[in-house]
Amino acid sequence: MPELGDSPGNEDLAAKVLKAYTRMKEKASKRDSRRKLGNSKWEPRINDKVLVKTQPVSDAIKGQTSKFMLLYEGPFLISKIYPHSAYELKDENGRARGKFSKKALKPYREETQPSYEQTEEM
Repeated sequence: MPELGDSPGNEDLAAKVLKAYTRMKEKASKRDSRRKLGNSKWEPRINDKVLVKTQPVSDAIKGQTSKFMLLYEGPFLISKIYPHSAYELKDENGRARGKFSKKALKPYREETQPSYEQTEEM
């Protein structure tokens, strides 16, 4: 009577583990190739305009839901650069806003699309 491990369709455990490991590595390399790289090459400089990520909080009395609030505030100007990707910001009036990590900042882009009034004139 043949046993379960004797049939040619069954592989030994080491071969199965090796096959699963190589398949897992192949799929991981495919995911890495599709990964979004973001703005890791962006290096903010002094007097650059940036937006700051906020942590919105809901307020039931005012009827505000954090889901619909803006994620970024700004624009702010970089006034000082500290080591390890920390930046001191100030608003356009010159008041200090605080120190922030590069992860909490996003470059501010001026509006380049024509406004509604300009498109009406065309």
